Amino acid sequence: MIRGLPISQEQLRYLVAGGYNTAFGYGLFAALQLAFGDHVHYLAILSFSHAASVLSAFIVYRRFVFRVEGRFILDGLRFSLVYLVVFLVNVATLPILVEGAGLSVLLAQALVVGGTVIASYFAHRRFTFYRPPQALAKATGPSGSR
Repeated sequence: MIRGLPISQEQLRYLVAGGYNTAFGYGLFAALQLAFGDHVHYLAILSFSHAASVLSAFIVYRRFVFRVEGRFILDGLRFSLVYLVVFLVNVATLPILVEGAGLSVLLAQALVVGGTVIASYFAHRRFTFYRPPQALAKATGPSGSR
C-alpha cells in the first residue's frame, strides 16, 4: 500500500498505464471514426483500434505494471484471451448503445471502455501475469515485493 492511499503501488502503476492505454485506444478509435466514419463501419474501426491498443498495452503492462519476466508467449496468449473477451463484450455492447439507445458512437465507446477497466485489471492480475507466490519470492528476493 502507498502511505495515505488505499491502493498498492501496482494498482497505481495500472491506473497510470491504463490511463495511457485507454487514451491511446480511445483516441485512435475517435480519430479513425472522425476521419473515416462516413465510409467505414464503426465496428471495423473498433477492430483496428482494438488490435493496435492491445499490442501497445501488453508491453506496458508486462514491464511497467506487473513487472514479470519469463513466459512471454504464455503471457501474450493469456493477455490476448483477456482482450478477446473485452473485444467481444465491446462488439456486443456498442451496437446496443448506438442503435438501440441512440447514443453517439463516441459516447457509447467511452461508456464501454470505462466499464472494462476494472475487470481488466483483475483478469491481468489473477490470470495473465499471475505468478505463484513461490515464483515471486525467487524473482524478487525474500521480501516477496515486486
